[in-house]
Amino acid sequence: MTIADGVVTAVTVTPEADNPASAQYQKQFASGISAEVVGVALDELDVDKVAGSSLTSDDFDDACCTLRRTAHPRGAVPD
Repeated sequence: MTIADGVVTAVTVTPEADNPASAQYQKQFASGISAEVVGVALDELDVDKVAGSSLTSDDFDDACCTLRRTAHPRGAVPD
């Protein structure tokens, strides 16, 4: 994910699942995530479901929480 001035400017997701069903959901997620997050402030990201994949969205949201903590190291992390 690329962030400039607190706003997502690009995102790349690389599907890594071995299970065919999981791989399919990850590919769908990867193809649709940019439309959901590019142009949105990191502090406002809340991905629910992308291309039918909600579990992958949960993992993406977890990763965004980690990024927020990194971006706000003094603990001022918006929920």
